[in-house]
Amino acid sequence: MIQYCNYDFNTLGVNIVPIYDTSKAQQLSNDPQIINSSLSTFKKYFPESYLNSKSADLGLYLGGYDSIEFEGVGSSGGYDFPCLCRYAWAQMADDPSTYDAVLKDRAVVTMHELGHAFDAAHEYAPNQTETYTRAYQFYEHNRYYQTVMWGCFMKTAWLQFSANDGFYGDANHDNSRRITETKGVVASYC
Repeated sequence: MIQYCNYDFNTLGVNIVPIYDTSKAQQLSNDPQIINSSLSTFKKYFPESYLNSKSADLGLYLGGYDSIEFEGVGSSGGYDFPCLCRYAWAQMADDPSTYDAVLKDRAVVTMHELGHAFDAAHEYAPNQTETYTRAYQFYEHNRYYQTVMWGCFMKTAWLQFSANDGFYGDANHDNSRRITETKGVVASYC
């Protein structure tokens, strides 16, 4: 999983280094709120003080169940939510939808949720301070392609944040650029 994530993150100057900790796995799995509120429950067992003690900028929970409630196959606090911005959850179990939890499916969802931690976006227009769009789709060879930041899970999504025609994609597909702009902020969390 981390190898797939690092394939695109490394080209942006970001290195995902895993620190595995299963010491609270039983407690986390047995907490009844883990299905309804994965991020908040994950944060309860691995608070920011814990992340700081491990020199970890982000915490990623690879959940082994199909969430019953609202979260779909992943969620994250995102860049703009201070109380949860350092946390992400990606589902590792099969889902009744098109999500089959094969390696590529899990990698797409994991990259997508980690992308939000760096302010990569779905289908939204740029905010007032940006001069470019953090788009999710690009057109090439008479066909549309989706990046990992497509709003809904798609099996056809590329394992990339931007178009493949340059380091930063093109003028309309710049989630890669946004990640390079925000990586210093993310690195300063711990």
